Amino acid sequence: MPAATGLYTTDNVPVQQLYTEFIRSIELYNRERNSFRDVLCEVTRKRTARVAQRSMAFRPAGSDTAQPDVDRLVYREINLPEPVAYELAEGFTKKAIERGVSSEEMRAQHQEALNADRRLIQQLVLKAMLVSGGFWDGNMSVAPPSYKSNSFQTSHTHYLAQAAAGVPTLAMFAELKQHILEHGYGDPLNGGALVAFINSANAQQIENAAEWQTTSNYVATRVIEQLQSDGLWPASVGGQVMSAVGVPIIVEDWVPENYILMVDYKVRPLRWRLPEGPGVEGLIVDTDDDFRWLIKRYRRWGSVKVVHRGAGACYYINGANYTDPTFEV
Repeated sequence: MPAATGLYTTDNVPVQQLYTEFIRSIELYNRERNSFRDVLCEVTRKRTARVAQRSMAFRPAGSDTAQPDVDRLVYREINLPEPVAYELAEGFTKKAIERGVSSEEMRAQHQEALNADRRLIQQLVLKAMLVSGGFWDGNMSVAPPSYKSNSFQTSHTHYLAQAAAGVPTLAMFAELKQHILEHGYGDPLNGGALVAFINSANAQQIENAAEWQTTSNYVATRVIEQLQSDGLWPASVGGQVMSAVGVPIIVEDWVPENYILMVDYKVRPLRWRLPEGPGVEGLIVDTDDDFRWLIKRYRRWGSVKVVHRGAGACYYINGANYTDPTFEV
């Protein structure tokens, strides 16, 4: 903890008191549960994820004394990328404080550092899904496993595209839904639950489109309450949810414009990998106090990968071919 002895802001708040407040706010911040990571990721320290495949089957019996061969569940091992340390430093020089810095300025700078961490988390998780190579993308060396009577080729892709000038249609949501259901995900009878995300600019196109006028654009409170109970944006989800083909659509501007993301969030289709050392679960902060500087250095560890490749699908609605969105990270 920086000593910062004798330093005061222009509104006469001790700097040491502010730094104590900031450290406490980070402890509270690390307990929040309102990001894509909290909803869609399992946090792990393992280097691989094991995903069960359909592998056991009944076969005709042999003679009266013959015993069936012992069968076993087969897993597909998915390598998880090495955790990456993302860092940010912010602070004030003591000379700047002596010249005149208010407590509001210091609080605003600290809050922006937390906002930057939120942006990092959201973008890492979205990048893992919206950039081709997360879900089945038609270029993988293995085909999706069969489900019921459905079988798939390696060319099977969950990255769809249509030159629709950014206007979502009911058919798009139906296609996304089918791409997930045919792999056994998203079925409420099996504990699944589908949810879709779109940018507010595309939500406006839905409200303006004639084909949507006969539908109920905004879903009932019961659906919103269910999403909130599952940790989906508990503070802001109300009033920003639509519905199509039985799937709630959250209007969320973290999703880039002209993309639709649909996912079975109950299965937690992604893994957020942490290093094996202790104390690296949340946002880490180190503080320095020397002759001239009061600095806080923030660090966030993690890497993200889709492991349930059939549990989600993406639609690019502004071109005939799927184009990966650009993220800052």
